[in-house]
Amino acid sequence: MRLDAALNFFLHQILMQMFRSQLLLDLCRYSEEALTAVSSRGLLSQMLNELQGDDILEKLNCLELLSRLASCAHGHRFLEESGTVDVVQQMLHQDDPLQGLLMPGIIAFLGQTAALKPESINSSYQPFINTVFGALDGDDRSLIGV
Repeated sequence: MRLDAALNFFLHQILMQMFRSQLLLDLCRYSEEALTAVSSRGLLSQMLNELQGDDILEKLNCLELLSRLASCAHGHRFLEESGTVDVVQQMLHQDDPLQGLLMPGIIAFLGQTAALKPESINSSYQPFINTVFGALDGDDRSLIGV
């Protein structure tokens, strides 16, 4: 019985953390002032640091949430200025056996960020473009739906 209670407690904590992260990012998308308020308190830095961690599920969750932030102009600007876009582009070339699991999230994030600045795709997003065209030319069909 105690194991069930402990498991339920931890599951509840994990779900609450995910909900808080989603709520914070939705708040950040609302206005530039909200984004500044949240980021000045260091609440986004933990999420940005998780992109460089070892937990693949945390990375996927962060990529999904940050993709939502990248859909607004002030969020996009924040992600570029914080170096997050560069970090994610570097993730394209990491030598990790689980990299294939991250690739759809990476491509979705970079696609969202590139969509807001199509004029700079060739100059700023070259590693992303190379990866997308490489996937289209290759035999790996797992990225075609992304």
